[in-house]
Amino acid sequence: MESLGTARIEQARATGRLDAGVSAGYERVNSSFPVFGINDNGQLQPVQDVFHFLKFGVSLDLPVRNKNQGAIEAAVIETEAARQRREFAELTARREVAVAYTKYERAARAMEIFRNGVRDQAKDNLDVVKQTYELGSKTLLDYIAEQRRFIELETDFIDAQLATYSARVEIELTTASPELIKK
Repeated sequence: MESLGTARIEQARATGRLDAGVSAGYERVNSSFPVFGINDNGQLQPVQDVFHFLKFGVSLDLPVRNKNQGAIEAAVIETEAARQRREFAELTARREVAVAYTKYERAARAMEIFRNGVRDQAKDNLDVVKQTYELGSKTLLDYIAEQRRFIELETDFIDAQLATYSARVEIELTTASPELIKK
């Protein structure tokens, strides 16, 4: 669109300059009327004749005051609008990529917290509660409640993995990754 706008500016400037044109033409007209006339022999014949016209002309456009300034200004504004639309699209794309990377980093950090600290501690807690249940210090309901907390933690870990994967897909979509285009 920017290139088109630049071309329109040049076209408008060219239209605002001195312009000369030459024209020539030939016309043959066979004309008749629905009336009859008398020829040299005294007979009736239709009134008709063939006319030949030859035309020559020269035209000069002399832009004295206007010089097509309105069209030039319109083309300049159109080019500027196209440039601003392009810049807006670039900024939007950069923002979308930055948001996608931020989502990925946040999801990956949450997944690592689950993987390196929380899951092992929850598994150890479940083992301790199980042993204390087997020794008779805890009730079956305590052991089942601890299992429920462990399962909820595992579900949260799976959700964190899914969020990380989704964020990676979003990065590939926003960056028009070649891996996605090939498939």
